[in-house]
Amino acid sequence: LPQSNQMNQQLDTLQGSLKTGMNDIRKTIHEIHQESLNLTASIQELQTTFPDLTILYQENLDSSLIYTFKVDLLTIIRETIHNSIKHSDATEIQIVLQEYAGILKLMLKDNGTDFNSKYAIQDGIGQTMIRQIGQKYQAAVIIRYTNGYLTQLIFDKKHLKNELI
Repeated sequence: LPQSNQMNQQLDTLQGSLKTGMNDIRKTIHEIHQESLNLTASIQELQTTFPDLTILYQENLDSSLIYTFKVDLLTIIRETIHNSIKHSDATEIQIVLQEYAGILKLMLKDNGTDFNSKYAIQDGIGQTMIRQIGQKYQAAVIIRYTNGYLTQLIFDKKHLKNELI
């Protein structure tokens, strides 16, 4: 019986070590996954997808962004680029991702003309998606056509506690 207690203690120690090791592996994989999406490189790749549009990207961040938030930002960027080409005949779009003391701002502005009148002025699927992503993070969303197409989201950093590292 004393050997049984000793064996149980050793098995408990082994189980604890295995659990700690698995948690460390999960954490490492999670961190690698978070870093695996390079926002700048992804935006540069969009240039090949939309060769007739010059994409100018400027980023000024003090914080790192988690993977899912980057995916949401890229969704907004892709949809805005699509709208810029389709609705305002843009040849250039400026994308600025800027972090300030209490906010994170994503601004996309093209050099196109006013709204292409052959399309109805209403939120399409893409604009609805942009607004839903903004709502998910309690961001202020501005979408307008005035001397080109503008999409701007202002994220209050207090609502991004889990999205910033």
